[in-house]
Amino acid sequence: MDNSVVQIGTTNRPVTHLPVGSLRRFGIAENGGNLYRVVYSTSRLHQLGGKWPDGSVEYRWVPRYPIAMWVLEKWLSAFDYAGPESDWVKDPETNLFTLGMYPKDGEYEFCFGWPTDMQPTIDKIGDVIQYLNRQRENKSTEDFLRTAEDDLAYKQRRWMERNEYIMRDAIRTKAMRPTPSNPKGKTLTANDMKFNITADQLHMGKGGIMKPKGEVVGDNVTS
Repeated sequence: MDNSVVQIGTTNRPVTHLPVGSLRRFGIAENGGNLYRVVYSTSRLHQLGGKWPDGSVEYRWVPRYPIAMWVLEKWLSAFDYAGPESDWVKDPETNLFTLGMYPKDGEYEFCFGWPTDMQPTIDKIGDVIQYLNRQRENKSTEDFLRTAEDDLAYKQRRWMERNEYIMRDAIRTKAMRPTPSNPKGKTLTANDMKFNITADQLHMGKGGIMKPKGEVVGDNVTS
């Protein structure tokens, strides 16, 4: 198999399919073709439009994938792949569609990849497709919301830990400076400082924004 870099051209060319027989058993696309296919990445091109380094303003076919590998792709309808055609607008400077012509017949999208020295068999391909379908079925809307909430909680916790570390470090640095009453200075460790006060108790909102006076904080009213 030729692993050389595909040159940018003005015409497309047929893709190189993995020689394992038909993948039609894994599904049929709305356009009548196979739902899945495995192709060699360097033979897979896609269209881009714009002004090129040589000054030409035109559509050209460029490599879709950056490295050589066997790629499992799944067919998607035009809407699922690119959204409504009304959103597919031209670049006003070149009068060309930056991502090429709208894929009215749908397009194949990346699902999985194998290194060139791990050429998959038909059974391995089936195992991957089955796994991807199972993952998709198990991911309900509630799962996505729960994942998003867990991610937000984790980021907030990391934000608090980071800011506490910065505050402790700043206090330790200040405490090390000699003073008339403590000419040698005193070094505090992180364990010397306890941050049990909350942002609400400091009359501060998220991000350190001061709350307006008179706002209720817990069971008390600030003045």
